Amino acid sequence: MLHTLETVQRRERIAGQWKESAETSSWYWATSFPQRQLPTRELWQAGHGRWDIENGCFNTASTHWGLDHAFKHHPTAIVNFVLTLFLAFILLQCFWQRNLKPPLRDRFTLIGLAAELYLGLARPLRARARAP
Repeated sequence: MLHTLETVQRRERIAGQWKESAETSSWYWATSFPQRQLPTRELWQAGHGRWDIENGCFNTASTHWGLDHAFKHHPTAIVNFVLTLFLAFILLQCFWQRNLKPPLRDRFTLIGLAAELYLGLARPLRARARAP
């Protein structure tokens, strides 16, 4: 068990004035690894890395990608949906991080890029549906 107290200096603009404040967080990290196998600093880094995954992946997937909705209730369908969703999310994130040049990354957020790709896929379908 590791308990850390972390203080971060925040600077924000409120009513045109810069305000500085200190924000202290208390974290508890639990592991089954012995300390000789996972030193304190590495446990701390792993804990924060896991928290980044929680915020960056699961929060985004549930907020913008429909992870919080069960389209089918059969266990196999749920697993297949979640795995497909994660695969699409990871591929899109890899494309955004490794393939887009910095000026385009500045123009598009990850969600914005997903919306553009969706519109690109939907346009040909709508055009075919209207064709005689």
